[in-house]
Amino acid sequence: DEVGTYTINYTVVDSDGHETTETIEVEVIKTINITVPLEVPFQVVTNLIDKNADPFVAGMLNISNNSNTSAVDVSLKSFEKIEDSGDLEIVSPDTYSDWNSLSEEETMTKMALGIYNKLGFNNANLTEDSPLWLSSTMNITDPLYIGQISKSTSIASPETGKLSFVSRHGNKFIGGRSKAKFRLVFEFK
Repeated sequence: DEVGTYTINYTVVDSDGHETTETIEVEVIKTINITVPLEVPFQVVTNLIDKNADPFVAGMLNISNNSNTSAVDVSLKSFEKIEDSGDLEIVSPDTYSDWNSLSEEETMTKMALGIYNKLGFNNANLTEDSPLWLSSTMNITDPLYIGQISKSTSIASPETGKLSFVSRHGNKFIGGRSKAKFRLVFEFK
């Protein structure tokens, strides 16, 4: 249960009474590095009732930490489009200076998509107004830090961080005609 380096002695005695001792060192660490791929498929749909709302993307990713011994740092390791899954491309929000002036074709094939801390992440600077913007062509060499989920009070009561989506898009969308699937890969430490 304690982080550190420990010396362990193994002693073996054979049937003739000969004894051999072997000493090894064991390092106990609390950090466990795992990478879990999480496919996040989403479909673009239109909402003709309220054009001021964000009608295109809705969703929540819940990430839980049931460890009662350590907090978990969450980072984004990669984001990619699943090959041949549709026409929609995720682009930088700066791709267009005026998203409302996009043609119907551009509206149907381009969208900016960001993720942000909705609830539960410590040390997270990602907000709805300042999210982590994703891109179909992004090349992540070092994982992008999202935030930390506190250790739980007990294994039965995990702490949960909630990530949500925000988007920028054109307003000439025709519902149900454009979609794509994407894969987010998170790293947990």
